[in-house]
Amino acid sequence: MTEKSEVRIRQRFYWLSNTIFHQVLAVTCGFIFYIFFKSHDLTSARFLHNFLASGAYIPLMAEGFILFTESNVWSLEANRSIKGWVHGALLSISVICASVGIIVEIIGKNKTSSPHFYTLHAKLGLASWIMCFTLVLSGLLTVYAAKLRNYVKPLYIKLFHEIVGLACFVTGVYSLYLGLPKWGFAMYVTASELTATKTLVIIVAVWSILGTCVSIFNNIKNVFT
Repeated sequence: MTEKSEVRIRQRFYWLSNTIFHQVLAVTCGFIFYIFFKSHDLTSARFLHNFLASGAYIPLMAEGFILFTESNVWSLEANRSIKGWVHGALLSISVICASVGIIVEIIGKNKTSSPHFYTLHAKLGLASWIMCFTLVLSGLLTVYAAKLRNYVKPLYIKLFHEIVGLACFVTGVYSLYLGLPKWGFAMYVTASELTATKTLVIIVAVWSILGTCVSIFNNIKNVFT
């Protein structure tokens, strides 16, 4: 087998894996959202919080992360500039969804005089939400990194953006994971369905950040070389 043939086979494997990832992502989101739409009043604060806060991370932020991987099948023909704009749009919509979802929940708790942010699920969600704004700011800095090179190296800006994004996503998905056993979801599914959904969320989250972790590792090496 020639080296070129090995590259083609490896690339095809990456494309196939990426296609499987998108299928797993679609199944995970489809089932979670189906339960939300089926079981909740679509005008209720509970539905808006569950739907928007969940969708902010899976699929929106997950797709924003995997967009830059070379094997991402739906962006193969896009140049880096287009990918950058799509990435920014996905993350911006994600931040808006997370913000509305959390604000709706805060308003709802105020109306019922319920305590705020006392569970680990809520605390992690709040932490991720705060990091979302740092993520947006650092994303804007990466756009103008070349113009700011006299003040800070573009590599440092990119690395900071990636680390904040990774922390924001992991924290938010963990909050989502802890939220699934709550009454807004778990009471409408079987125990096996809940376990399967939690497992799929973990798979999607880990798969989404593999490329980012590799990029962070390489950029850290470049900082010290």
